[in-house]
Amino acid sequence: MAFTSAIGGRDSGITVDVKAWVHDVDSLQKKYGVTAKEAMMEVQRMWGNALVKMTPPKAKGEGIGAIKKDMNKLFSPVKNKEHMNFFESLEEEGKLPSDVHVWPEISVGEMQQMHKKSRNKRGRVRGESRIAFTMESKSGLLRMKNANYVPQTKYNRMLKDLKRKVGLTKAGWMGGSNKFKLTAPGFVKSQKKIGSATNLMKDDGSGYLEIHNKVPWIGRFSGLLKIADSFADRNMKKGLESVMKKVAKQFDRIP
Repeated sequence: MAFTSAIGGRDSGITVDVKAWVHDVDSLQKKYGVTAKEAMMEVQRMWGNALVKMTPPKAKGEGIGAIKKDMNKLFSPVKNKEHMNFFESLEEEGKLPSDVHVWPEISVGEMQQMHKKSRNKRGRVRGESRIAFTMESKSGLLRMKNANYVPQTKYNRMLKDLKRKVGLTKAGWMGGSNKFKLTAPGFVKSQKKIGSATNLMKDDGSGYLEIHNKVPWIGRFSGLLKIADSFADRNMKKGLESVMKKVAKQFDRIP
């Protein structure tokens, strides 16, 4: 009897083996009229909810803030077309630093590719957020602090597209038609559920339950599984009877 949560590639995952509690499960089944499968479904639901809650961001606003911070490490939006033309002429004349580029005709798709290439293993853009440009009052020199200057309209469109994906990583735990009835904020529920869930446990506890988050970058949150593993293990050791009792109450089976 086991329940599982996999993360990352096909061969990675964590399995919690509960064979040591088979005797306790058997006795509690008789006491509360609840099957091992029903009890484990509830534990899996609690475990899955913990994973959804622990996976960043905590709130939609936090996710949007992280997106903007990453965008500003790479791009500076230029609203005024005359400014853009002026920057472009400076670049053509070789008067800008070699790492500064002006992209008046860049597409959102090209910006997305630049963004993708600039992300590290944790999925964050490398470097620090930098301001667009400043004018030194004494010398009148223009100092450009970012690497890529793009039209404000293209910047806004890409930002809007990225905002739509806030909560996508959290939603991966709810894949497989949300078999375990996990709960989540509205901004998570509205996302595509890139994941799967397996229910191959029988009433006697043989078999297993599984949640698999298949968002491509989920591997960077592998530490969450260790916490979730501890959470599930603690529930099995200390709260098995309370879970059985809770499920029995849900099904109106309290003796």
